[in-house]
Amino acid sequence: MKKYLLLILITITTSQSFAQLGPSFGQNANGQDWQKLESPLVDIVYPQGKEAQAQRIANLINYQGTELTETIGPIVKKPNLLIQNRTVVSNGFVGLGPFRSEFFTTPPSNMKIFGSIGWLDILSIHEYRHVLQNSNSLHGFTKFLRYFQGESGWSLGKNLVMPNWFSEGDAVWAETKFSAAGRGRLPHFTKEQRAISAASRDYKYQKYRNGSFKTQLPSHYPTGYTICSFLRNEEGAEVWNEIVADATAWKSVFWSFNNAIKRNSKYRNSDRLFYAAWDKVDKQWQDQQAAANLQPGEVISQPRKTVTYYTFPQESASGSIIAWRKSFQQTDQIVEISNGNEQVLFSPGFNLWQYFNTKDGAFVWPERAQNPRRNNESYSDIYVKSSLEADRIKLTKKGNYFSPIFGKTTDEVYAVRFAPDLVPSIRKFNVLTKEEDVIVTFTADDFVGRITYVENEDVLLAVYKLDNQLTILKIDLTTGNRSELLPFTSHAIDGMSVNDGFVYFTGSYTGIDNIFRAPLDGSKKIEQLTSEQVGAYTPSVSKDGKSIYYAVYDELGHQVAKRSNEAIGNSFSYLEPRQMVWQDETPAIFEDEDATILTLADNKVYETAEYTKSPFRGVRAHSWSLSPSPVTPSLSLTMNNYTNDISADLGGGYNVNEEGAFFGASVSYARLFPVITLGVEHNFRSADYLMPADTLADLKYAETVIGGAISIPLTWIKGNYSTSLTPAVEYDYHITNNLEIDETNIAFEDTNYSTLEGRLTFSFLRRTAQQNLAPRLGVSLSAQIVENLTESSNNKFVGVGTLYLPGVGKNHTLQLAGAYQYEPLDNIFQEVDAFQYSRGYKTPINDDFLRFSADYGFPLLYPDLGFFGITYFKRIRANLFYDLGKGSYDQDDLETDYNSTGFEIIFDNTFLNILPASIGFRGSFLLNTDPLDQDAEFVPGFFIIGSL
Repeated sequence: MKKYLLLILITITTSQSFAQLGPSFGQNANGQDWQKLESPLVDIVYPQGKEAQAQRIANLINYQGTELTETIGPIVKKPNLLIQNRTVVSNGFVGLGPFRSEFFTTPPSNMKIFGSIGWLDILSIHEYRHVLQNSNSLHGFTKFLRYFQGESGWSLGKNLVMPNWFSEGDAVWAETKFSAAGRGRLPHFTKEQRAISAASRDYKYQKYRNGSFKTQLPSHYPTGYTICSFLRNEEGAEVWNEIVADATAWKSVFWSFNNAIKRNSKYRNSDRLFYAAWDKVDKQWQDQQAAANLQPGEVISQPRKTVTYYTFPQESASGSIIAWRKSFQQTDQIVEISNGNEQVLFSPGFNLWQYFNTKDGAFVWPERAQNPRRNNESYSDIYVKSSLEADRIKLTKKGNYFSPIFGKTTDEVYAVRFAPDLVPSIRKFNVLTKEEDVIVTFTADDFVGRITYVENEDVLLAVYKLDNQLTILKIDLTTGNRSELLPFTSHAIDGMSVNDGFVYFTGSYTGIDNIFRAPLDGSKKIEQLTSEQVGAYTPSVSKDGKSIYYAVYDELGHQVAKRSNEAIGNSFSYLEPRQMVWQDETPAIFEDEDATILTLADNKVYETAEYTKSPFRGVRAHSWSLSPSPVTPSLSLTMNNYTNDISADLGGGYNVNEEGAFFGASVSYARLFPVITLGVEHNFRSADYLMPADTLADLKYAETVIGGAISIPLTWIKGNYSTSLTPAVEYDYHITNNLEIDETNIAFEDTNYSTLEGRLTFSFLRRTAQQNLAPRLGVSLSAQIVENLTESSNNKFVGVGTLYLPGVGKNHTLQLAGAYQYEPLDNIFQEVDAFQYSRGYKTPINDDFLRFSADYGFPLLYPDLGFFGITYFKRIRANLFYDLGKGSYDQDDLETDYNSTGFEIIFDNTFLNILPASIGFRGSFLLNTDPLDQDAEFVPGFFIIGSL
């Protein structure tokens, strides 16, 4: 009787499963000593020794939040900000649930991207603008959701109605309007738009909104900046205030943002507003090009049918051109271009920016790596190939090195180091011994981007940033003397090379990125060498000095171009970005036209203290999820700490069907090497019980589940492959008591049982290009074993493995998979069955099942077609499959074949402009009789396989 009762209880009980935590949980570098700064509008947790940076950020944020809110709204909420200094990734974000921000302190070495503004300054303006956007979304229904579900409800209410183009476009507008530069004044920022304009393409708003697998489009950043700037130019600097308030109040349930635009401007919806904005900037760009005296160079790279990017073209000793190439179909490669033909030389690995240097047949470039356990500790290391035939040499380990170049010979390498101390320096390496020497040091107020070596002079040149302006710095390695080769400017400067007494570089002086040069003698005379329609980048000079090679931009990416090494015109002069005509013409924000937030912000010193290592410091309840389910209404409370390595959930509810309450709590701790989760839940249960007289009675009991889990999430990046490994163990103890049958005197003995589960996931996958359906090489494995420790004969095992292979076409994929599940039907503990059986068959009755599958996938169409903002078709693809399955059922000593073949048509769509999902139709031809549907021969079906 006890065993029979236990079977009933387990069948109707869902076992405890602890919450799956996000990828950013517990990813901070080991050994961080955190400090905390408190100010009126932001609290900052920062690494010890970085108080100066934290004070600067706090002053910029407090000024923006008190003096510069009139263009977004008056509501100001206070976030927590965490400063990360152990990662080489240049980024920052603001999130809700919890309401927090993070800044990653390593600036991009490519100065074209963000220009002359200091990296932490631009993060302070841009990311705090997101804070103000979130704050001023608290209206109407979004505000109600904030009360109803905390910050998770706030996030839902805001993100469902506020398009990402507005969030990022408005933030770029702020960084541009509040400073002397900003991305709105950088030609590189609008190059995709200007390439589309130059090609006279007419794309629909929905294509810009949702992106494309086949067409090079601007991201939502420049698209949003164009729209936001245009409407402010048309209707005033505060026009977006009412639109944001109206939309986030959900005054219209459907198309809320569109209707807010209609009610608060002269435009009917986002589409009409976008087309009006595009017409204006398109004419502006056409006029700019007409006045530019365009002189395009000779294209020497191959014609392209898909979007392809070439960068850093450099002439080899044989006269061929070596360049970095990548495309929508192919990941990064170093290629040789000769007589119109291209040959792949080798493939560099994961990288932050496409960059390399070659000399005398040798190559040097940086690659990215990371701490396997702590993703917020990442590295940029230098690799060298002394020749094409030689093996790669990893010159550094766990480094922070950027823009490596060869020096006097290929046995010496120079590189910029930007370490966690936030102080840049230039280092010199001996390739043979790997010895490292500090050559040049700077201060925390400086930054160095690209560098280059001047042959026969023992001189280095560096793109140098100081006080939010740029120049090219000449550094004499013998004397240590430094001098500027260009006047300091807010224009972007990047991509240097040296030849015959001149430095060649990309500059934004004309409003279009072009190639310029200046003499090394310090006279600061600038000459323009190219006049391209959209942009020219990464110049180098031929061996004979007569030609320059560079990457020229158009609607299909970059091509390699060549032109004579001669100046255009006899003299060159320029205006600073703030004096030029750009998209933004809104009224001045500051009374003094020369003032910016960077000069007006206070220099207050805010109170700081040690951020204690107590694990619960800063733990804050931020979301309370109210579930109005008609069967199981519940309330759960979620808490996190500042550094996101403690998470806790507490909740409870009522099961209407079983007329009983349930409660639970769990806490996860991730500061240690493993992630440790502990949890408990208590349920008052009521279930049907079959009486000896074949009548059903109501069995009532209480159940408590106490458990814990340990997992170790690991990720490696090396070369072109990423590896992940996550072992996990979970133990649960189930206690059942007070078992009784309603309205009877029948009582049962209390029943307790325990389970132990082990899980392991592993993958080794090659990275993919934009159009690749799957990795062209790799393997993924997963295994799960569950043991009922009380009933030792009861267990379950599931193993799945997939081998990824290349198909005939670059975007085709061949996948070979095998899977095995063992779980006898007479187990008294039945786990959830999530096994993928042979396609087309009903879930078979089995004790174990073995399946082998072959899938061949390929793209069919890239429609780029949307319907009223409801759904957008980005890609249609096909998959042909064959499943070979065999199931066994020991009770009847039965083995059954389950073989099928068929096809799948899969639509990669975006729904409501924000939700990516792939929906498919499957047709399965059954090669064996289905025991549960013996008449079935062809079985249709629909499925969802996840996001794009």
